[in-house]
Amino acid sequence: MLTWMFAVCSFSGLAQIDIDAEKNVDFRKFKTFTVQQGQVIYQSNERKKDEKRIFAILKDAIVKELTSRGYEVASDSTAELSVSYVYQERGVAATQNGGPLGQTPVDNPANVEAAERTTTINTDILILEIEQIKTKNSLWTATCTMNDLQRDLAKTLSSAVASAFKKFPARNKKK
Repeated sequence: MLTWMFAVCSFSGLAQIDIDAEKNVDFRKFKTFTVQQGQVIYQSNERKKDEKRIFAILKDAIVKELTSRGYEVASDSTAELSVSYVYQERGVAATQNGGPLGQTPVDNPANVEAAERTTTINTDILILEIEQIKTKNSLWTATCTMNDLQRDLAKTLSSAVASAFKKFPARNKKK
């Protein structure tokens, strides 16, 4: 597997994107793709986000990115490639040193004098996978780790998909 790693600033904050692609696969030989509904994993049993809405947002973003690169959307039975996803939301507790007053902002006035404080940061993970339907081989995977600062789900996910597909080969370009 060939691996690329880069960080991008997006609408939702800093996103880290890790790309794994099979070596020696010429994506230009494929013409059609379909987007499969993936899995959504929540940090608690609460259903904070609608799975159908997440699928609609991701499908629109994936279709936009791949069609702009010369690939065509097809039905499940005629597509050559299948794009699926796993989306996980999770809260990560981070301990920070407060520092002298005025140097490190606090989100709770009671913590102004505290030497250390714990903050929960919402970190979402989106894994996109492209599989060749005929052989069931995984050809390309993108793992996006996003700090969900803006809390706008559509912008967060669309931005992550756009960032992930930046290095994806265009079908209509010559080698």
